[in-house]
Amino acid sequence: MRFLVDAQLPRRLARCLRQEGFEATHTLDLLLRNRTPDSIINELSVREQYIVVTKDEDFVSSFHLQRRPRKLLLVSTGNISNAELEALFLASLAEIEAAFQQFDFVEMVAAILHDKKKILPWAVYLNGEYGLKDLFVGVPALLGRKGMEKVIELDLSADEKAQLQKSADAVHELVTALPKF
Repeated sequence: MRFLVDAQLPRRLARCLRQEGFEATHTLDLLLRNRTPDSIINELSVREQYIVVTKDEDFVSSFHLQRRPRKLLLVSTGNISNAELEALFLASLAEIEAAFQQFDFVEMVAAILHDKKKILPWAVYLNGEYGLKDLFVGVPALLGRKGMEKVIELDLSADEKAQLQKSADAVHELVTALPKF
């Protein structure tokens, strides 16, 4: 695997990955350094077969809309030290490799990797929770080693319920409009 580590992540992460036998480049090692535009990073990912490693949500949008970068590893760890980030990568390399055998987009979430049982907003397939069914909706969820372990149902006011329903209706409308494969 070849990694291109984006500007929001430390250069030493690329060194750490190289020490583990992977090819890894940091944006600081590119001609334009950390000023390299996302479009160039995306094209490099295709031409050089890189997995882009980033915290930047803009890459998520371009991945879903344009399939650029070619492969994406989104780091969603919150604020952790560089040493903790390296330790997380080292402990997760086997899972990362296995995930990229099947998927082009992988999100590294510390709450899942370390079984932290943390409540976070998450897109969850609802099966009656909040009165919604058969739809992915962003709601609070308990995350642990098994991924999403439980939907947390909050006591919503009437106005909040109406807003959630409006959001769910918009998602349903978009899903319905998608072409069937």
